[in-house]
Amino acid sequence: MSPRNFMSTIPWDPTSEQQFERLRQQRASCGWGVENVSNWRDQQLAGQRVIFWLVLKPVHPCHDALLSGHILQFPQESEPLSDTGSDVFPFRRERRKTFMPIGHVSMDFPPTGISDPARGRVGATSLYLSPAIRGLEFGRQVFESMRTVAGRFARYAVIDVPVRESQEAVERFEKFGDGRPEFSLVDWYENIGLKRLNGKKRFVDETDSDGRIWKVELVGMEWDLWGSELSEKPRL
Repeated sequence: MSPRNFMSTIPWDPTSEQQFERLRQQRASCGWGVENVSNWRDQQLAGQRVIFWLVLKPVHPCHDALLSGHILQFPQESEPLSDTGSDVFPFRRERRKTFMPIGHVSMDFPPTGISDPARGRVGATSLYLSPAIRGLEFGRQVFESMRTVAGRFARYAVIDVPVRESQEAVERFEKFGDGRPEFSLVDWYENIGLKRLNGKKRFVDETDSDGRIWKVELVGMEWDLWGSELSEKPRL
């Protein structure tokens, strides 16, 4: 694990209109999934999904500067959220009066639940980190935090990773990201310890916040939550 993890997680409250709208705003900034937020709310209320806000811990030496940079880039997210999310895990967490999320990630459960954690699998999906704080190793720290949470329910996490090297993928990333991709996401996940599932790829159609339909190539990957620690690989 990193010498220090500056990322904490707070459960999304699907009953809060303020948090519902903030998630829509972040999905719009991400470039896809705005139309899915209502469905995600129903899934979380049904116990099939848990979305976490990603929050930078106040002890980070550049906490105020990083949050200011995020708000400068996304002024619609300038208001802090009230911590009204329920305690959905078998351990306590420290509640805050308010917090400022800089991203989110989802943990998805199979409809039938998980009866045997040693063989169980959860999905780690919909990761979004504010472009204002990318490149500072927070991506890896998010996964370290997710290991603590998800490992209590299942041994494995399954992730669909988008391929960013095709011409359409580059165009999509340039529209919603920080310019042309500097590295392969699949390679990044492999470098921190995830493994490809049979090397198979699949394609899905995603509609962005402008209504355009993109064909996205995905690579299935698996992460042993009970295995070795994540490798030290920065850049995300």
